[in-house]
Amino acid sequence: MNTSRELVFTDDLTKVFNRRFLLKHLDEEIEKARRNRTEFCILLLDIDYFKMVNDSFGHLAGDETLRLFAGFLKDTVRKNDIVCRYAGDEFVIILSELDVSKGVDCGKRIIHLLEKKEFSLRSIGTTVKLSSSIGVASFPQDAEDVRGLLYFADRGLYEAKKGGGGKIKRHIKVLKDTNEEIVLNFGKFVGRDDTISLLKRMLDEVLNGSGRILFINGTVGIGKTRLVKEIMRYARLIGFETFEEDTLSQRITPPYFLFSSLIRDIRNSGDEERVKKTLEVVSPWLEGLNWLLPDVFGKTEGRKESKEIQKHYLSESIVRFITEYSEHKPLFLFFDNLHRIGEDDVEIIRYGARNFTNSKIFLTGTYREGEAQDSKHPLNQLIRSLSRDGLLFRVNLGPLSLGEVKKFLSASLGYWEIPERIINFINEVTQGNPLFLVEVLKILVEKGYIYKTGNAWSFIQNKEIDIPLRISDILREKIETLTPDARDLLMTASVLGEVFTLMDLKFITGENEGYLVDLLDEGLKKGIILEGSGNVGEYRFLYRMMQKVFYNTLSSGRRSFIHRKISEMLEAQKENEENLLEKLAYHFRNAGLKEKAIQYYIKCAKKSENVMAYDKAIEYYKQSLDLTKQMNVDKKLVFDIYYTLGSLDIKIGKFSKAEELFLDALKITGLEKKDELKLLHKIGYIYSRRGELEKSLEYYRKANSVLPDDSSLEKLSLDIDEAEIYLKKGEYTKSYKLAEDVLRKLGEECMKEKSMVFSLLGDINYFQGNLDNAVKFYNKSLDLARKCSDEARIAIAHRNIGKVLIEQGKKNEAEKFFLTALNVAEKINDKYLIGKLYNNIGFIFSTKDVEKAKEYYMKSLEVTKLIGDEDGLASIFSNIGHLYLRGGEINKALNMFEEALRIWQLIGMVSSIARTYLDVGRVYFYRKNFEKSFYYFFKAKEISQNTDFVNGELSAILHLCELLLEEGKKGAVYELLKEAEKLNVTYKSLNYEVGIKLIKAELAYESGSKEEAGVYYNDIIEKFSEISSKELEVKVDIFSSKFLLSKGKFNESLRYLQRAFVVSDEMGDKFSQILVMFYKAIVFREMGNLNESMTLLNEAQNILSNTPVRLLKDKVDILTKEINRRNVNEDIF
Repeated sequence: MNTSRELVFTDDLTKVFNRRFLLKHLDEEIEKARRNRTEFCILLLDIDYFKMVNDSFGHLAGDETLRLFAGFLKDTVRKNDIVCRYAGDEFVIILSELDVSKGVDCGKRIIHLLEKKEFSLRSIGTTVKLSSSIGVASFPQDAEDVRGLLYFADRGLYEAKKGGGGKIKRHIKVLKDTNEEIVLNFGKFVGRDDTISLLKRMLDEVLNGSGRILFINGTVGIGKTRLVKEIMRYARLIGFETFEEDTLSQRITPPYFLFSSLIRDIRNSGDEERVKKTLEVVSPWLEGLNWLLPDVFGKTEGRKESKEIQKHYLSESIVRFITEYSEHKPLFLFFDNLHRIGEDDVEIIRYGARNFTNSKIFLTGTYREGEAQDSKHPLNQLIRSLSRDGLLFRVNLGPLSLGEVKKFLSASLGYWEIPERIINFINEVTQGNPLFLVEVLKILVEKGYIYKTGNAWSFIQNKEIDIPLRISDILREKIETLTPDARDLLMTASVLGEVFTLMDLKFITGENEGYLVDLLDEGLKKGIILEGSGNVGEYRFLYRMMQKVFYNTLSSGRRSFIHRKISEMLEAQKENEENLLEKLAYHFRNAGLKEKAIQYYIKCAKKSENVMAYDKAIEYYKQSLDLTKQMNVDKKLVFDIYYTLGSLDIKIGKFSKAEELFLDALKITGLEKKDELKLLHKIGYIYSRRGELEKSLEYYRKANSVLPDDSSLEKLSLDIDEAEIYLKKGEYTKSYKLAEDVLRKLGEECMKEKSMVFSLLGDINYFQGNLDNAVKFYNKSLDLARKCSDEARIAIAHRNIGKVLIEQGKKNEAEKFFLTALNVAEKINDKYLIGKLYNNIGFIFSTKDVEKAKEYYMKSLEVTKLIGDEDGLASIFSNIGHLYLRGGEINKALNMFEEALRIWQLIGMVSSIARTYLDVGRVYFYRKNFEKSFYYFFKAKEISQNTDFVNGELSAILHLCELLLEEGKKGAVYELLKEAEKLNVTYKSLNYEVGIKLIKAELAYESGSKEEAGVYYNDIIEKFSEISSKELEVKVDIFSSKFLLSKGKFNESLRYLQRAFVVSDEMGDKFSQILVMFYKAIVFREMGNLNESMTLLNEAQNILSNTPVRLLKDKVDILTKEINRRNVNEDIF
């Protein structure tokens, strides 16, 4: 036996095996006996009247007696028999492959030899004679598990001592009379039949490859965990491999605690061959596991990835490892107490949800009702996200029914008759809560209110029955039944947490192991603690609430002292410090050692940063910051915490929190210039992101004023950000000049900064209508971003190219670029960019799938609100306004446009203001308020012209042309079209080219020059297949119908209108549909089919009846009156 094994499994006083070894070896002995179909038995012995030895000769003599007695036992039994010290003066002997009769013979021999032996106590110079009482239990006759064997041996020992000692007894299972102890059986699971059936169906679906995610919620003690553990047993029977993880109740947990624990368990206890195959398959992603669990998979060496790429590797490696492992055998994963889950573990569940549901994985979790109601709680956000995507099943677990309470009592008390009044009383008191049921039943039995007579149960019910009304009160009463020493020890254990070990208690208290085991035995017998399911020597409180009750009973001074002892114990374990950081921070803080706590909180934060668990890192930095405010610490350290904390808030999109932190940091006295500069730059960046442009410029200029060197990279970086502000303000010339100046000063090595400048130059060209140049600059930016592995800039470049493709009418290609950008943005968790891209993709779908568009807009809105992006918020309002407008809800549309306009005017987004003026003008155009409509269209043209926003100016001109045509002001239209043609020479937009020719064709047609109209028409039809705007397609089809109608081609005219109707329907554009109905009615009128005309017009009137769209109402009403008068000679055209 080597030294480490001795320390773990040898009793330090008697040098025989200890309780830890006993429990481990008994499990192994049971498995061996099952395998070989053999028997074995155990003897549980104690020294009769041992207390007299201690009392008469002192504890040193008592210790010597125990050593001598242990040596005697070893010498008496066979070499392959195992002698263990169980507790105090109790010993257990494992008699391998002996039946009960031979075990009894062995016990009798020990008793007989003791009668002849004297033990010499050298410490006091005297001899003593000892006798022993022995209980015997046999496998499998008496029991088939460790707990059962020890129980029956203990009952036998009790009976032997009761008979005067010096005897061996075997406890025989008999019906107890009223004077005997009532043994309650809480092992059988009862009730929940419907829920169990549902879970079994789900498991069958998982076996067929349809993974499931199920969350179960309910109040404290309602039986969530017990339910899941019951179904886990069934899962194992049908071929699942099961793993259970639990969140910790202490406030500090390691990053990715649930998933790192899960993977560690799979790696250590899972099927070795399957783990090996899994690791081979996921080898391209193995670096992620190296970062997460370096002590398990080894530290990664070699290439250095950006944090963003590391996060992707980490998330991907976790999900791939679990899903690949499930390929070989279905997995049942249980995460208990999800109300304590961290944002980091939530991210992994969200990231892997679709993979899990497409694999043989059953992931279930429990959480406490009411603990996750806050909308910002990570679990609440996860539930919303998974529910929205249809990936989550939920069960709300309620109390047991009266029938289930009856079954529970029958199973617990034994299947004898239980009077209804017992059942009704307990049900009324407990309200069907299983935890309350267990504890109330124990009280009633212990106090004699429930007793058995013959084969039936009786109940003494009177007004004096004192049942605590709360579970916590019951637990306090139970604690009071412990001896003071046992109570003190468990108070100490409660500071360690829900789970604790004998070795930890030994270190903290300095007490003898056997003495501690005796005290812990008392807790075991009272049902306060359990022996842990992990390593031998591990214990846990039966209920989490029990641990809290013990902890809260401690005085603050005693609590601090124990926290300090634990801190010292943990700090001594230098080789394992990385895995103990969270515990060290927690215990040092509660010990009142703030400086040490700060040190470990920062280490925890950096550890979390290293595995991209940013929310957790923020939590730790906040804790350290709070502590710095309570003591005098180095100002540089305080600045570093503020700055890192704010930077992390920016990273996860919490701009307002970051702003608050940076502004507070500016108040630190004696701040160095370089640190002040960093803060001012960051604050300016935040305002820029939120669209508060003037504020952003103010802080960039303040930052410039404290710069020590005008040629530094920091100065150039500020200039890039300032140029971006000028761009957003529409000051393109100023922005371009500053950007070019920066580009000249940047060295070859500054690839990241150059990529930013090229992106900026692309934006300027985009807004000025130079789309070809814009794409060239965006591609240069993309190339440099790839070279320096700047994932954020790669995503931005793809998004920018997608925007150009939309303007060029290539929406399908644009969608691909947006989706590529979104994929990258989600990998690096750039919420600002994710929000923008959801909005862009929503716009793509707005003309082909309205519901899909709404889905993306809502996603964008959720993210954008979270990060406080005012510009993004306005953009979403604008896009939702377009959906309302196409749906015919013009008042709602106007509200959205006006809200977007209000925000953009506040933050000075000039190009966006111009576009929104067009939207508002469009609403007034439909209302036939041509004066207001002209005002907004003209304002849009004026703003766009003043800021070189070519796209906006072109769009404004065409809107004005449509308005003037409606008013019959053809002369002004010709002049505007000349401007538009000139602008489009630079802009090169096919949609604008077709739009201009369409208006020219309308003018020629209205002027009676059908030949000229035909020339334009033929040119338009040639380019029709290249048009990307659905709205423009509808307009071309309607004009085609009018033109063909004038040639008497009725059927061809109707075909064009039918196509226009289909496209309008796809877009959800009610007004275009009404316009198509209107022109169809004209065609049928010309064909002489007046009934069909009236049917169409009546349908249009019904749609328009509740809308203020006077423009279309008047058209429909005029045509309806004409057909009613049967005046077919008037030519509406």
